[in-house]
Amino acid sequence: MLVVTEIFNQVYGIVLVLVLLLCRRMYWTDWGVEAKIESAALDGTNRTVVINSSLVWPNGLAIDRLEHRLYWADAELDQIETAFVNGSDRRVLVSDNLPHIFGFALLGMHCCRFLSYSKQCFLPVVDY
Repeated sequence: MLVVTEIFNQVYGIVLVLVLLLCRRMYWTDWGVEAKIESAALDGTNRTVVINSSLVWPNGLAIDRLEHRLYWADAELDQIETAFVNGSDRRVLVSDNLPHIFGFALLGMHCCRFLSYSKQCFLPVVDY
């Protein structure tokens, strides 16, 4: 059994993926010295950085298992982004008039609900 002993700076969102096509991996966000989204096998091995650029306070991590896409909110940049689980095809989904986002969930294929520090909000349908 592997125990992760490395100190993480500021881990926020975490998602465990147990479907066979995604090889039983976990994903998390880290606000540390260099903000990033990382991945590892469920036993902590094969740790890799998925996204490590243009992030400030990434959190609110979610995954679309059918499309193999990660979604995250950046509380400093006030936007929601998506990329494939390997970090490719990164794009900003929403960046207009968003409050300080700290969490959200995918609801169906083209919609998400998010929480800000001040209130619960609903986003309009977002096609990706």
